[in-house]
Amino acid sequence: MTPGDAKPREPRRDFYPAAFLFALFIAPAALNLFPLYMEDSAQYAGNPEHLNGLRSIVPGVLALPLYPLLNVWALPVINCAALAAVFLRFFRVFEIEFNYPRVFVLVLSTSIPFYTSFIMPDIWIVVALLCTVMLLVRWRWVDVVLAGVAIAGHGSNSLIFLALLPIALLLFAGRAKVLAAFGSVLLTSFLVLGPANLAVTHSLFPENFSWSIVGSKILNGVPSALDSLCQVKGGDPICVRRNLMDSAANTQHLDDFYIWHSPIGSPEYGGLTREQFNEAGRELLETAIEQHPLALARATLLDFAGFYNLRNDHINAYVSPEYAGKDNMQFILVRDHGLFFDRGWPNKKWLLVVMYLLNNATIGLSVFFGARYFNKLPKLQRQACTLLFCAMVMNDLVFAFLSGPDMRYHLRVLGVFVPVAMMIYSARQKALRPEAG
Repeated sequence: MTPGDAKPREPRRDFYPAAFLFALFIAPAALNLFPLYMEDSAQYAGNPEHLNGLRSIVPGVLALPLYPLLNVWALPVINCAALAAVFLRFFRVFEIEFNYPRVFVLVLSTSIPFYTSFIMPDIWIVVALLCTVMLLVRWRWVDVVLAGVAIAGHGSNSLIFLALLPIALLLFAGRAKVLAAFGSVLLTSFLVLGPANLAVTHSLFPENFSWSIVGSKILNGVPSALDSLCQVKGGDPICVRRNLMDSAANTQHLDDFYIWHSPIGSPEYGGLTREQFNEAGRELLETAIEQHPLALARATLLDFAGFYNLRNDHINAYVSPEYAGKDNMQFILVRDHGLFFDRGWPNKKWLLVVMYLLNNATIGLSVFFGARYFNKLPKLQRQACTLLFCAMVMNDLVFAFLSGPDMRYHLRVLGVFVPVAMMIYSARQKALRPEAG
């Protein structure tokens, strides 16, 4: 049997690895006695009162039937169950031995439990990527559905997914097969997202925050784009109100939150409405691409490098008092009670640094041993590893281009390194094993 010829299901043998993975994934929430959350979590939790379409409606709709029974635990349970199932399917397809100690170390070193225990769909990108790789090896409708739902769960996922298409076409034989896999996933994503939006918001594409975040990134990373825009459209709402940004002129970190550090992001203080900011975001990006491409490229590359910089402002800013309660890894730091939220800790930055070092050590070791033992991997495993390595790079590039180096966006995709590292370790063991006879 070769990789891609999925082994038949053995429910009894799968039960213990599945239970092990689920327990590991839910551990931070269980130890904390409450799921990890941030200010956007309410829109994803499954509470019908908070389903408003400002974020992807799909996670909340999916959690909705479980909410009466599980309350705020609904989405974390879905996260843990889905990722555990996909891991086991991936291991079976690529004939990866499930080694409990190795899986335990890798899961912790990639911070997966902090994302599966989170009332957010961030970890869904890992589900989408692993299911897509399996589709490129052999076709199963369950992988189409899982990948499609996962893509629909976050606005950035479809962009990362599309950015991987040219790479998949280069790596995998059968262009029609690759296009069919990607096309079926995107179609499924639309068939999930469209009806969900219609049912809840009565619109296929409800207004959300996406373009305002892009606008904030351009204002902070390519400020000359605003000057060029206002030279042509002096009466544009953002140009008329640009004096309201003066108070945020020195806020050089947190690109995607730049506008909310100034009155221009607050309509109640004379700032722009969400619709006006979304329109400004589109215009600013278009202006930056057409008139300031080098400045935009420089800002993107600097933000991309920022994902791998220990002095990243997103690590430093979120442990300072003025950012307490803001987005990013604060979901393990700033609640008033629970194991991970003890305000009595004198300095919580050490936890972020330890996690950051573990995450990047996992990436570095995977790259080192992957390069050394790459030729020892079967062809399909080489293709899968290469595509998943590229997925991490594309994830970071997309966010560097659209929003900035928020460490949460970088860390959420590292779960793909669990099966990647397991495949590489297996190849290393075979290379080191003396030949029989």
